[in-house]
Amino acid sequence: MFSLEDLSAAVERQEQKRTRRNRQKDQVNKFLDWVKRTFGERMPFLVPSFVEVERKIRKPVVKWRHVHRNSMNEDYWLQCLHDAITEEGCVQVKLGPESFDLCALDVDADELVTPTLDAMPFLANTLQTYGSKGCTFWFFIEGDYPKHKKVIECMGFKIEFLTERCLSTIWGTHYATGESYQRINDVPPIAIKFEDIVPPAGGEWRGRTSNNGAGTHAQRSRTHRHGTAGKHGGIDWKAYDAVREADDGLLVKILVDEYFSDANWYEDEAVWRCGDRTGRGASGKGSFKIEPNGRCTDFDFDLTEPAAHPTMMDAICSEERNEHGERNTYEDVFGFLATKGDEYNFFMQDAVTFPDMTERPCTLCYDNDFTCGGKEYPAGIYLHGIGQTKKKDEPDYPTDEKICSPIKATAITRTKEGEEHALLLDFVPIGETEWRKILLSRASLVATKSDEARTQLASAGVEFKGLHWSKINDYLECLKPETFLTEVKLTGWVDNNFKTFILPHKTVGDITETYFDPGKDNIEYGSKAPWRNGRRTWRR
Repeated sequence: MFSLEDLSAAVERQEQKRTRRNRQKDQVNKFLDWVKRTFGERMPFLVPSFVEVERKIRKPVVKWRHVHRNSMNEDYWLQCLHDAITEEGCVQVKLGPESFDLCALDVDADELVTPTLDAMPFLANTLQTYGSKGCTFWFFIEGDYPKHKKVIECMGFKIEFLTERCLSTIWGTHYATGESYQRINDVPPIAIKFEDIVPPAGGEWRGRTSNNGAGTHAQRSRTHRHGTAGKHGGIDWKAYDAVREADDGLLVKILVDEYFSDANWYEDEAVWRCGDRTGRGASGKGSFKIEPNGRCTDFDFDLTEPAAHPTMMDAICSEERNEHGERNTYEDVFGFLATKGDEYNFFMQDAVTFPDMTERPCTLCYDNDFTCGGKEYPAGIYLHGIGQTKKKDEPDYPTDEKICSPIKATAITRTKEGEEHALLLDFVPIGETEWRKILLSRASLVATKSDEARTQLASAGVEFKGLHWSKINDYLECLKPETFLTEVKLTGWVDNNFKTFILPHKTVGDITETYFDPGKDNIEYGSKAPWRNGRRTWRR
């Protein structure tokens, strides 16, 4: 039977829900305000993560390794981000290119913070956060930098350079202490070069620091419909095994130093030992053994089960390697080896493997001449299709047809008003070997029969047959480069920020966000006279 007490309890429950919603809204707004204030237009790739302090667990709740930052706009991602902020989870950052080249130095001991600042005083001017010990310095990297985590050893502790393929926590609850992450220096990240990062006094880089970010080998990337393809098509495992077995453990030592950083060498056993296949250290010897020939032994805690013997590559690329999200692929590891010298480059050069039947139809661009299945092919855009036989009992078969010379999209250009979108394309003209650029209006691709685009490309020297044009047009329409540039048509200052100045045949200053065609006929001259610091700067 209804009573006033029931009504009072219902009202109280509603009030509690309202209070909780308001508190959550305040928490989210506080986080968003801080991100906007700290990063501006360069908001990093945010990865919502689950935290359970009792079991010391911190785990991303979304698939983040092989997705684009546009995934952050999806409803599911946003809901997970909301829950991580309001339900005592944490927010991590996917470092590297997806976050505008945001990287971090993770100092793992309080004793190392002052020596680190002494060695690199500029870090006092950048964002600095604190979890449970040491601190993390955040900064943007200008120029090339390693794509794999690098480690500085100093005073018995470590400083980790966290980069592409790594996660680092920037907000929320620490998985080990249950305390909130603090901002020791709450300022925007500064921009530095990788060369500016130097070890503190008495410290040194573990192994030789090399720029794994520079293209040591071309890689082919695919989509189910359109994409680009590079020069190599696989790993020469036989050559790898031959070197591994014949070089007295030098190759294995290179891999141990890079991927099993806490492993120790035991002369009496002639093996390296660490805690497990992730490379972590152990209180004793450690149950994971690596022999100089690369044979590994992984003892389970259940001693009634036989020991596992993963290959070294399988251990390096195993699921267990999720600290900072750094699980590797085979191409990552062999890419690292290739930086150590030609004798350790085990990529099969000038060879590719065409897509299998499950990946067709798709269109791929091969930048260079290549071989596939022992047959030579010229560079170009290839349509990998599926052929059908007339007989019902016979299976479908793959078709591989070149439809055009190589074309790649590097950026989408648009005016300051956000109009006149165009594709900035790279291509190789007929009879030449050097890549050139051409600006192709997207509107010309959707016009009747797209005659304008076809004429423009043919005039520039792109090689194709007329009967293939519809397939080429489809390929071009589906190109979606991630870079956006502002097309400038007038000389003078681009805007009132005074970062970029356009001359008739040259661009001066910051050219990273603008596109100007210096060879364009009938260049117009601007006449606006902006004011700067009380002095007038004329445009002519």
